[in-house]
This record gives sequence, C-alpha cells and structure tokens, in this order.
Amino acid sequence: MKITTDISKKVDFQAKAGDTFEVEVLVKDPEGVPFDFSGYTAKMEVIGRDRRVLLGFTSLIEGNDALEDLPSYKPNSIQLSPGKIYLVMDSESMQLDQGTYRYDLQLTQGNSVKTWLYGRIKINSDITL
Repeated sequence: MKITTDISKKVDFQAKAGDTFEVEVLVKDPEGVPFDFSGYTAKMEVIGRDRRVLLGFTSLIEGNDALEDLPSYKPNSIQLSPGKIYLVMDSESMQLDQGTYRYDLQLTQGNSVKTWLYGRIKINSDITL
C-alpha cells in the first residue's frame, strides 16, 4: 500500500528576461467545479543554484503586516479567484540572467500549507532590455 500527501504537480515555464511574466492556472475540484480559494493565501519562490530567493510572488496585498517577513516579495503578484491562480511579475523584476531556475508555489489555509506546483523556469535572453 502507498499513501501520499503530496498533491503537487510539476509544471515547467519559459520566459524572456525583462518581459512581464503572466500565467493563469485553471483549477477544478474532483467534481469538475472551479476550485474555491476562499480563505487561502499563496506564495511562490524562484531560487537560483545557491538557493537564494531571486523572485518572490505573494497573494498578500500592500499594508499586510505579514509582508514584513517577506521583504523580497512583490505584493499582489498572485491573485486567487474561483478556479484560477493568476501569477504576474513586472518586467523590471524579471531582469534575470539567462538560465534555468527552480520554483515552487505554496498555498496556505489556516495552519495547512501545501505545495501545489513546482518545477523549473527557464529564462531566455532578450535583445531589448
């Protein structure tokens, strides 16, 4: 018998350095109904080889005291709505060196923290910066 509590899915992304990053993830419950994200918060970290956080996404909005613990995170860069996780990062923050980075996306509800997505983000170089 095998029991797992790992609900995460591997999803890899590609993006251009210096371009706005926008991704919409559609989520349905087991019955096919758009997932209800009421009461959830989310954060996503993109890390380099040295495990240092290069980009931090969060659903927390400006003025939330919890942001004090997340100084490198962009407020409201994750938006949760029924059946959708919307990730957005401005072009200035996306000025990353060409290469492949790792990320994970965690959602929290109450005391429960679960990783929903993980994988790699490949950053391609751009001519115009």
